[in-house]
Amino acid sequence: MLELPVDLYRHVVEDANGDTSVLRALCLTSRRFYLEASRALYATLQLNDRAQAIMAVNSLNSNSRLAQLVQSFALRTSSEFYDLSGLIAPLIGAIQLMVNLQRLELHYLWASDPFVGDSTRYRGGVAWTRSLRVPQISTLITETTITKPIGTLFGELPCPLPRLETRQPLNVSCIDGINTVCCERVYGRHMEPLRELKQLELRNLDTYPYNGPDWAPNLEAVAIVTDPAHSDGVEWDALSVHTGSLRKIRKIGPICHPSIAALTPELSGFQQLQMIVLVIPRIEYRDFMVTQAERMRTVAPALRCIVLAAQPNSGRHIKEVTIWEYEESGVAMPGEWTSRSESVEDWNSTALGLLRVE
Repeated sequence: MLELPVDLYRHVVEDANGDTSVLRALCLTSRRFYLEASRALYATLQLNDRAQAIMAVNSLNSNSRLAQLVQSFALRTSSEFYDLSGLIAPLIGAIQLMVNLQRLELHYLWASDPFVGDSTRYRGGVAWTRSLRVPQISTLITETTITKPIGTLFGELPCPLPRLETRQPLNVSCIDGINTVCCERVYGRHMEPLRELKQLELRNLDTYPYNGPDWAPNLEAVAIVTDPAHSDGVEWDALSVHTGSLRKIRKIGPICHPSIAALTPELSGFQQLQMIVLVIPRIEYRDFMVTQAERMRTVAPALRCIVLAAQPNSGRHIKEVTIWEYEESGVAMPGEWTSRSESVEDWNSTALGLLRVE
């Protein structure tokens, strides 16, 4: 059979748009199609129950090439440990064969109740992942309750772990050694500063640590993960009570405020602030001018970017933002504010993308 250029095989596979039925059919067409289609078929692997997990684990452990193709792996079994009973050793073996794994999602980590235990080292539960070594991942996602430092629940994680995601609240003592944490909220205290923490993505600030900014001395950004059905950002009053702990922040938002004029003097507590994302009344959004941007920069001299969105009408979503950026002109020369508008498909994604620490 005449062999076609590799690019043509890849083009056909890309046209499948991840359709697993098409990719499986292509795998049966020829060896060349098998090599290309299997790469797309196994790049993302999601297992939703025990039966799927057994089939996948057996396949991966018997064919290491397939395991090496996996870049994103999700195990979404229930929170009942019996779903993994008898499967832990082969499951760990299969995951450790995924040498190109970047995104690991494990909904449940515990092999015993995390809230029950004796006075031994097992107090607070035992994680079935405690011998799992995944030093190559960039993102860890879990929905389990975390009651211990995340690094102690695995045999090996990257140091630092680039990103941890969960919808659970997290005690700050559990997030040492992580660059970015996305969770419901953070609370508590930690004896030593969390020097690796650079970004927080939180659903609320209710229990944000009050013990000054030094609990996370290198924290650069605090982003609010919004629920469009209820709010497009955190109210300023809920944030301002934490000014002492947030005063070294460089990026923050989205923040809802009824008046730019009233907000401006309150920015004096954020002398290192470089970017702020604001949701303001439509008339304030429409009438915002360079002079207002400059007043804000006078109060917060490090400010270089103001992202504005108009509060949408009830039942509607934010569809546009205006980004004001300050550009330095040179030594002893005043800078200049410029603005541009961008459309918004998803407000959360847009705001988090703007606030993300590189």
